[in-house]
Amino acid sequence: AGRPPTKRYNHTMSLLADGRILVMGGYMAGKGVTKPEYYDDVRELDTETMVWSRPRVTGSYPKARNQHATCMMGRQMVMFGGWTGPPDRSWDDKKTEEEGTGGSNVAKTSDQLLCLDTDTMEWFQPTFSGDEPSLLYGHTLTRVGASLFAIGGWDGSRPLNEVRILEFPPPDEQIETTMMETSTGY
Repeated sequence: AGRPPTKRYNHTMSLLADGRILVMGGYMAGKGVTKPEYYDDVRELDTETMVWSRPRVTGSYPKARNQHATCMMGRQMVMFGGWTGPPDRSWDDKKTEEEGTGGSNVAKTSDQLLCLDTDTMEWFQPTFSGDEPSLLYGHTLTRVGASLFAIGGWDGSRPLNEVRILEFPPPDEQIETTMMETSTGY
């Protein structure tokens, strides 16, 4: 019952400790679709009542995407990377390509790393250590303790065989840091 997500693929689903399932992002194209569409929405399935809803989400909302990865860290859903659409082409791009100087016609691969607090349903920029994440889509994201391992994927031009490790403070510290930054205006 309720309002289910629209048809899509290359989205993520995350199981929360309370049994809810969150569906985030994805893509719809193909037969019968007039214009391909990338999604930025979050949908929720209450597995006890089997009712879909669209929760009210606030904060630094991510751009619509597919082939991103999500992983739960405590009550926070961490979202990283994804494909945000085909490259934009303009007259300037064509001109620079003809001149042999390249152009800005590059894939819209994302290096965005955000967390969704699943209690407040607010997106925020997390604190982490390690190498700055780079453009990536079609990868996996796995939690090991306070670390996230991003493995494989594409960078917009080639497949990768790399492991990227992001270190996070424990979830309680992350929340305290976020609250402190919000209350002090940083």
